[in-house]
Amino acid sequence: MSNHTKILQQANEAVKKAVEQARMRRNEEDRKYILATLGKDLIYLLEPFLHKIAENSRITREDFKKILSEIKIESPQVSVGSPKVEVSTPDVIVPQIVFPEKEMIKAIRRAFAGVILRAPEVKVKVDVPEIKIPKIVVPEAKVTVKVPKIELPEIKVPPIVVPGSSGPRVMRTTPKEEVGVGFEQLAVGVASVGLANIPDNATKAVMTVEDSTLRYRTDGVDPEATIGLQVFRGGVIILNGRAVISKFRAIRIAAPNSELNVNYYEVK
Repeated sequence: MSNHTKILQQANEAVKKAVEQARMRRNEEDRKYILATLGKDLIYLLEPFLHKIAENSRITREDFKKILSEIKIESPQVSVGSPKVEVSTPDVIVPQIVFPEKEMIKAIRRAFAGVILRAPEVKVKVDVPEIKIPKIVVPEAKVTVKVPKIELPEIKVPPIVVPGSSGPRVMRTTPKEEVGVGFEQLAVGVASVGLANIPDNATKAVMTVEDSTLRYRTDGVDPEATIGLQVFRGGVIILNGRAVISKFRAIRIAAPNSELNVNYYEVK
């Protein structure tokens, strides 16, 4: 007997056992139901009698037994049939499986040893249509700027008449030469100060303002915070003439103190 046949027999026995247990459990439940129903009917029949007992408490035990013996309860005969459960299990036919012998398996392995299975190469061809971009022609930009002709009027210089001469003659001027003759650094604070080291032959002064804004005057009067010419940091002051240089006065407007770098020139 094969293993499959044994398994089927065991399954069939298990099913029969389960059916028998279900039938017995059903019979037990039916009995309990009948007893419970009869108990309710018995209580209903005894209820008037129990009321009489409660009303007359002098009844003796013998009378009580006699009364109980006279009570007749007719209960209908209940027949409970045995349930029938039929389980039909079809025959399971398992085909015979024949495995090749070990030598045959080895021969198959030797025959396919070194065989490489190659999948066909997947070729995907995508045809993209040619994209033609039209030629973009940008017109040449032409900018014409018309500058009107500038005509300078003729400048006529009248002749300069020198007294004592025999007649008028033209005097021609030439650029004057400036020669550096000195240098000075001057600190400028809240009190008005002037140039301290003016060379004797200096007729021109050029100075730069450092650090902070200041105000100055060239009439010999002290400037104030709101009076005088204002020059910011990095500004340049040019003084022409000996008298102007000597009367220069300056103060700073706000902290920190300002500083002047002064170059002196002799104009020849």
